[in-house]
Amino acid sequence: MRFGSRTAMVVERYDRIIRGAGDVERLHQEDSAQALGLPWDGDAKFEAVDHRATLTNIAGLLPAVRKLSLSQGDRHRLLSYTTFNAAIGNTDAHAKNFSILHFRDGKVGLVPLYDVTALALAPDGHQNLALRVNGVSYQPAVRVEHLVNEGTAWGIPEPAARTSETDPGEAFRCRFNRRSTRGRRTDRPVHLASGPQPPGRKARSGVQLARLPRKVLTGPDPLAGRCLPLRRR
Repeated sequence: MRFGSRTAMVVERYDRIIRGAGDVERLHQEDSAQALGLPWDGDAKFEAVDHRATLTNIAGLLPAVRKLSLSQGDRHRLLSYTTFNAAIGNTDAHAKNFSILHFRDGKVGLVPLYDVTALALAPDGHQNLALRVNGVSYQPAVRVEHLVNEGTAWGIPEPAARTSETDPGEAFRCRFNRRSTRGRRTDRPVHLASGPQPPGRKARSGVQLARLPRKVLTGPDPLAGRCLPLRRR
């Protein structure tokens, strides 16, 4: 958007509701580290530092899965977020990077994804996940079954967990279950980066980010579904 001679990116806030002209309601947001009572000043947001910082505990902050409902709720969405983070190598998805909104009626909801970066692809990027997936901390070792098991531990039925796991796009499935030239599943882990690279050399990646879906579900927010476009280089 242009403001005079300046060009700026304008992002609509998900924690505000416009009721009318000049009437804006603020929604209370709380990151999961706060909600879990983790110390604010320090690295307790990482599972390796504080055992309370887990995806299971974050899922526990969200509404329970309704067994007889066919709709997918916030825990399903959290599993989709977890899949996306693992697929792109966002190893910095710690407890402060998952938040909930508090509504007037006392209900809570998972906020859209934020602070997302493929840190594992950086020359000195970290390969260990901030929050483990089914006990697995090494990002290249995460497989589909780990994601499904993580989701079922939150109360998501296995069929729905597999649906949530592939929700960001069927392309993720081939990232986690890579196939040989003969088309057979190799069950090899995703490998995002080969580690620090010499100066002037780009990190090699086993995941073709340019082939990821153009849009990945990051909502819905309190008002409507939102999509975060992935720009191709």
